[in-house]
Amino acid sequence: MAKTLGFLRGSVLSRLSDEAQTFWTAAEVDRLLIQAYQELVRATRILWDIRYAENLPAGFSYTALWERAFVVAASRGFDYGVANFTIDDERRLLTEAGRLGPANHTSPFEATASWLADARARTTIAATATFPLTVIALDRSTWDDRVIGILRQVEAARLDSQYLTTEGEVEALIVKTEGLHTIRKVRVPSSKADTYAIEGSWGVLRLPTDITDAAVSGSWGVPQRIPTLHPIVP
Repeated sequence: MAKTLGFLRGSVLSRLSDEAQTFWTAAEVDRLLIQAYQELVRATRILWDIRYAENLPAGFSYTALWERAFVVAASRGFDYGVANFTIDDERRLLTEAGRLGPANHTSPFEATASWLADARARTTIAATATFPLTVIALDRSTWDDRVIGILRQVEAARLDSQYLTTEGEVEALIVKTEGLHTIRKVRVPSSKADTYAIEGSWGVLRLPTDITDAAVSGSWGVPQRIPTLHPIVP
């Protein structure tokens, strides 16, 4: 049975006989549980996933990082990234730390259906991609079903001093140089990714309705009482 972080926290505090959090706070237990989870996954490789660093011009769903949770929840998991300016000319108006972009469209179909090209908008494919914070290790990277290697920045520069701008087929990745969760493709992709129409569902099964049409009883998540809807009856 899947266990939530809250359930594990309660179990740990109970085992420590510290449900009142006299010595251990909930935040401390959560931090150690997450660290233990990461070490377990890294050591055993029991959990894995596939991530795609799409060869598409940079797009965005929201303009500030704090908006992500609201946008993803409202769009049932769709996250097209973050950007707060759309053309390079606007770069000078923002501080270096606050620059997120540029990106010039809000949905993949605008790039794949040639809307950007028709509008004479920038269609350059970004060489970098950012993975979610849940990614803790990169086991295998591929390009067109071919395994590609990992390079250090100095190795990429030794092979091609213009690797930041040289376009072509991707032959390797650079990791952890431009951020812990940012990868750089070497060379810069010169062609747009192919797209496919998917019928039905794709990905990991997450809900009981993914495997059965029968009525499912029970609930998931942390029980909450909404005062206006769930009054306490004496």
